[in-house]
Amino acid sequence: MTSTALIGFFTACAAVAGSLIGLLLVAISLRYEQILGKTARRANRALAGAAFTALTKALLLSLGAILPRTDLGNPATALAVGPVWSTLKTHYGGLTRRDTSARLFIGSLLLHVSELGVGLLLVLQPTNSDLVYDLDYVIL
Repeated sequence: MTSTALIGFFTACAAVAGSLIGLLLVAISLRYEQILGKTARRANRALAGAAFTALTKALLLSLGAILPRTDLGNPATALAVGPVWSTLKTHYGGLTRRDTSARLFIGSLLLHVSELGVGLLLVLQPTNSDLVYDLDYVIL
């Protein structure tokens, strides 16, 4: 359950994530050929996808945290499973050549696996407020 003290944090995270998603979409539309076009480098596509995934996940999780009487374990776990799979598929499934950065792969995977781990712990211990703070740091 989200502490009343954290409602402001989650509200700000939702607003910032929504704004950054909008800016990302503007940037993609201005440089479409270099990011998503036929001549785009696969690393650019992977970077844009990773940014979009992380921001969308932060937005949805923050919105879920603002809802009254919501235990964050289930949304955190559900929102982390897809990005873990997507990150592994992007970097090992042939969607990109090895021109994508190892730092992008490791950073994305650590972010999503951390959220998955904290989410699973919150499913098991929904009243543990320390885990909610840990989830805040993952979002941040």
